[in-house]
Amino acid sequence: MEKLAQDTRIQDAATPALLHPDVNERNIYVSTEEPSIITGLLDWRSASIEPTFIYANETPDFVGLPEEPEENPFEKTNSRNKGEKMHRSATRHTMSRWTELGLQGSYPYSPTEEELKEYVRDYDDFEPLQRLKTMA
Repeated sequence: MEKLAQDTRIQDAATPALLHPDVNERNIYVSTEEPSIITGLLDWRSASIEPTFIYANETPDFVGLPEEPEENPFEKTNSRNKGEKMHRSATRHTMSRWTELGLQGSYPYSPTEEELKEYVRDYDDFEPLQRLKTMA
């Protein structure tokens, strides 16, 4: 994780952003002299300042997902809410694509043969469930 955190792409994606779940002109007030300065928020209890990547895998209600997602070595994941299997899957996925992602050195953890087999079993169970979620 330390090596990932040092990558400038990760640091850029972690830039804090003001997130407001109900962004419209009635809820956000800006300075008349400098429109980039927010002077007031309505419904502020739902607003937060978070790293940009926190909601990177969320799809707004008005945007549809493609039939087949484009292959992307920088696939966004959020292990916070997806459980241990998802976190392990994301970790092993990162390990297998370490060089392709342009990260320096080698991946700092080497799983055992049994762990790799378990990963394949878990992923075979996990992938169809994730596809079903995008259809709902």
